[in-house]
Amino acid sequence: MNSELERLDADIAALQADIAEIQNERLAASNAVTDEEKRRGGLALAARKDDVARSELEQARRRAVEAKLVLEEKQAALEQATGQLTELEHKRAEAFRAAKLAEYQTAIDGVVTEAEQLESALVSFIAAKEKFDEHLHALDGLGVAAGFDNNNAAHRNVGKNIRRALAHRVDYDSIWLSPEGKKLYSLALPDLIRRVLNKEATVEEAQELKAAS
Repeated sequence: MNSELERLDADIAALQADIAEIQNERLAASNAVTDEEKRRGGLALAARKDDVARSELEQARRRAVEAKLVLEEKQAALEQATGQLTELEHKRAEAFRAAKLAEYQTAIDGVVTEAEQLESALVSFIAAKEKFDEHLHALDGLGVAAGFDNNNAAHRNVGKNIRRALAHRVDYDSIWLSPEGKKLYSLALPDLIRRVLNKEATVEEAQELKAAS
């Protein structure tokens, strides 16, 4: 994990713990204010005629003032801590975005590198396919010379099935394939050609080949 994020997470966790503690202290201070106000109210009438009650009332006043000051301090501390937490969370969000932006750029660089490798493979593929097409086209001439009916010759289905296999294997398949068809067109290309030319296909494979012809 990003060290800056780890530091900010630690600071946020510590401040959140402080805020929870301050909230409890503020609640206790608020309860103390309420208690002293009730005590003052209970002594107000008696203090008019009783010296002891009057003394207790003065003490209650001092305690009430002190309790209110403590409450104000706790409220101020809470507001400050909450503000700091908001600032830290904002910094954390910015750091997170910066980290993800760096990861994104690294991924972009990886895509470019892979694209370079893909381009190299594509150039090799095109060269190999051109040679393959030349040999496949030569079969027509050889078939005629050998007295074949090229319209019904097995090699005529090779190109169609190879194109289907390539589309399936590179995940650019625009046709629906049955599970058996996916298995068939995932074969190594020489094995697929043998299925087409030598009739080594199973019944299910033969049905797929017939559908592609």
